[in-house]
Amino acid sequence: MLLTNNSSSYDEAINKLNRALNQGSGLNKLAEMIEAQGGDRSIIDDCSLFPQPCCTIELTSDQDGFLSEIMTADVGRAFVAAGGGRLRKNDQIDYSAGFILDVRLGSRVRKGDRLAKVQAADQNKAKQAKAMLRDALIISSQKTEAKPVIIDRIGIDQ
Repeated sequence: MLLTNNSSSYDEAINKLNRALNQGSGLNKLAEMIEAQGGDRSIIDDCSLFPQPCCTIELTSDQDGFLSEIMTADVGRAFVAAGGGRLRKNDQIDYSAGFILDVRLGSRVRKGDRLAKVQAADQNKAKQAKAMLRDALIISSQKTEAKPVIIDRIGIDQ
């Protein structure tokens, strides 16, 4: 907001953002975008309108340790295997496919802890995606510090 001259100070920008969040203007804009693309805007208030997966299986840890790395390209390939992405332009996308991750980088995990839920249209896709996701979540015996979400700020003097 500062870079686009929508606010003259950091505090003013924060106040505007908080006001927008509290008034729901961002959510209203999302509803407008959904509707403009031919979607049903009521999906924002009723999550049951989302497509539901036919198959959900759990991915559990096979060892004690810490989630030290997430191989994001491999997560993407696992997502495609679950049906949530495409290899070719004309491939169909299963909008119910995906992952619900239960752990974050640096999280301590014990053998048997659930790491994620894998959702897909059928058991075979879910099993394949689960195996790929397992390989993408690296568990090590040593705790590693999670990298910050924001590495640096450019152009904002505080």
